[in-house]
Amino acid sequence: MHTSSTPYTHLLRTYLAPQKGRVALLALLVFASLALALWNPQLIRTFIDSAQERSGLDKLLGAAALFTTLTIVQQLILLVATYISELIGWTATNRLRGDLALHCLKLDLAFHKTHTPGELIERVDGDVNQLARFFSQLVVQLAGNLLLFVGVLVLLWWEGWQIGLAVTLVAVSSIFVIEALRRRMTPRWERFRAAEADLYGFLEERLNGLEDIRASGAVGYTMNRLYHFMRVRWLAMRHVMRLNAWVISLPIWIFGFAYGAAHLASGPLFYSGVLTLGSVYLIFYYVNLMEGPLWETLRQVEELQRALASINRIAALFAIQPQIQDGEGVSVPDAPLAVEFDHVSFHYEDDDERVITDLSFQLAPGQVLGLLGRTGSGKSTLSKLLYRFYDPTQGQIRLGDGNGHSFDLRQARRADLRGR
Repeated sequence: MHTSSTPYTHLLRTYLAPQKGRVALLALLVFASLALALWNPQLIRTFIDSAQERSGLDKLLGAAALFTTLTIVQQLILLVATYISELIGWTATNRLRGDLALHCLKLDLAFHKTHTPGELIERVDGDVNQLARFFSQLVVQLAGNLLLFVGVLVLLWWEGWQIGLAVTLVAVSSIFVIEALRRRMTPRWERFRAAEADLYGFLEERLNGLEDIRASGAVGYTMNRLYHFMRVRWLAMRHVMRLNAWVISLPIWIFGFAYGAAHLASGPLFYSGVLTLGSVYLIFYYVNLMEGPLWETLRQVEELQRALASINRIAALFAIQPQIQDGEGVSVPDAPLAVEFDHVSFHYEDDDERVITDLSFQLAPGQVLGLLGRTGSGKSTLSKLLYRFYDPTQGQIRLGDGNGHSFDLRQARRADLRGR
């Protein structure tokens, strides 16, 4: 997963491009729903003004029937859009989950020694689960809600520049506040997701070693470590929730100002006869129409922070590359192979003490070698070197047919070696 673009755009291109037909249909449905949401209030204004002018009953019934029909159509569109978005989200996340799991399986043993299975499960499954809405509808709906904002403001300016200016100032101010909160939320969500992964990794490892913990009398120590991880997670969650409280209360303040601005701007115009009763209702309907998308936008911004935090962690995991690279590839015979260790030395990265020192021996094809030694003497390490889970620190390991034809183990592909 090498890319010069941001991880967000790369993920969208990689996992939504195969579903571009569904994505285009979803965008079309969402924008059609927004168009109906902007058009319906015009029918209400027509109905109110027609009733005030004592127009014919046919005109009133026609406006009411059209309004009801469009409302039903809008709900049907939203229903179909929800189904398509879920289909897109699950298809994309399942593919991402598979790619991430395969990438982890290809990493070296050194990586798996420093990352517990519980942590990897949380990063492969938990972080990817956070992206379901990001792939399915978050981006489209966020863009749609912003377009609805713009559409409402344009129509309010059409009704009167005073009204449009007043509500625009409130809306623009709210966007700056939301952006400021967004910048502060993402790092907090990243820390929370990291703390959660550490906790689950600790739990998985300790639950698998309960008997050893009891036998060694380490129950108290283990519980103290558990309390430490739980405290770190709780503190990270508290930092997120404290800022989230401001996010939740934001629409109340914003729309208090928006309704006040609309009232102050439309009142004089109504009493001077510039605006009809239907137009005044239309203005407040549009302001109220902005409230739902703003709540949705704030919720989507919160979900986007979780998604972006997970994307950063997924990108960091994809960025880890195996230190042991495949060779150019050689033809590995199906017959029994000769094995030669030529002055092989090896030590693990986290320990400078050599496990194997200047080891040399040869095995003819079909010959069996038994290894005896105390724990930690390097018996298992020889097998790991032979299958290229590790590479020797010094020396060479060669395989051959026993007739003088041999190759360095590092020239072969790991899959070919491990397939034997």
